[in-house]
Amino acid sequence: MKRRLKKPVKIAIFVILAFVLLGAGYGCWRILHDRSIASLSLSADEAALTVEAGTEQPDYSSIFHSQSEYTVDGNVDIMKTGTYPVTVTVHGKNLIGQPKDAEYSYTFTVQDTTAPDLKIDESRAFVLAGEPFDPLSHFISAEDLLDGSITLDSGRIVRKDSEDLTKLGEHTIVLSAADSSGNEVEKSYVLAVGKKEEGKNPYVIRINRAENTVNVYMMNENGEYALPAAAMVCSTGTATPAGTFHIGNKTEWRSLFGGVFGQYAIDITGDILFHSVPYFTQEKNNLEYEEYNKLGTAASLGCIRLCVRDVKWIYDTCPSGTLVEIYDEAGVPGPLGKPEPVHIDTSDSRKGWDPTDPDPENPWNTKS
Repeated sequence: MKRRLKKPVKIAIFVILAFVLLGAGYGCWRILHDRSIASLSLSADEAALTVEAGTEQPDYSSIFHSQSEYTVDGNVDIMKTGTYPVTVTVHGKNLIGQPKDAEYSYTFTVQDTTAPDLKIDESRAFVLAGEPFDPLSHFISAEDLLDGSITLDSGRIVRKDSEDLTKLGEHTIVLSAADSSGNEVEKSYVLAVGKKEEGKNPYVIRINRAENTVNVYMMNENGEYALPAAAMVCSTGTATPAGTFHIGNKTEWRSLFGGVFGQYAIDITGDILFHSVPYFTQEKNNLEYEEYNKLGTAASLGCIRLCVRDVKWIYDTCPSGTLVEIYDEAGVPGPLGKPEPVHIDTSDSRKGWDPTDPDPENPWNTKS
């Protein structure tokens, strides 16, 4: 004989089943709902919404992230500071799989906080008292991400120091470049002002054989040749004499031992000269470039070899009678240190020219 469930028990079972089914349905709905929300969600790299002017256009794919495809409406002008609103539309689906979009609003800020890239000749400058000198002459270029090239004519390349250049001694000259947003950068160099005295040579030249350096001095306020003007690298040799000498005759080209030639030859004593690194012929494009790369080391037969820039300066500036001292002091190249020699790449087609030669035909001077 079968036993029948009592009515209260049936009701209880029905209620339990109803709750189970309701919970399962809610769970399914919740999963679909969460998936729908996830498909329409969007996150953004907030830091990337601020862009530096003049840089690359914002890469939206690296800034905005979503499980669904999205489109970005709006333009960011990176060449103009300001704020730029954009709308990001995420293309997702609703609970039953139908297409559904969600929109998000963001604002990009283009700012200019980068100072110009200022280039100046930071090498030491020198001048004799009373002679003209333009502090801005050491300016080379200034490039800005937003403004482009900033020239001297713009009025935004200025001298910032307050040095009195009529006074003898060393002065730090400060040049500044500013862009249209007010970003500013400064760089400096040293100017030495030497004493000029009637009846006296303006310079003394001291050659350190042990270091293969040439140091040029001007007179200080006490009339002593103790104010460093310039330092140069040279090549001396085993026959280079020590002692005190004076500049003598000068010739633009001179025949040297070994059937070679030197530019800007200047007598020091006997057969000892200042001159350029030798050339195979009296042609400026026929340099002994391998010898050139020995500047800064002992490599001559006894003469003082210099790059064209430096020997030409002595040739043009230091009169006959200028004192020349040759000595040895290992480990002490001079008060301005030992300059880095110019090196010629022997595979370069321009290798026959001295890179420092100011001749307008010099291919090293051609701007690419």
